[in-house]
Amino acid sequence: MAIRYGCFFSYAHGRYELMNRFKTALSDAIRCYLEPYFDNENELFIDT
Repeated sequence: MAIRYGCFFSYAHGRYELMNRFKTALSDAIRCYLEPYFDNENELFIDT
């Protein structure tokens, strides 16, 4: 089985506002850190 994503990010869906801010901040940080290693910008999967 081939690896589809360079990073998979999954999180709890309770406490929507808090988790939405956390998800946005963490995904931005992960994307900035890992961007040089991605072949394309869709390699970071964020579970919604």
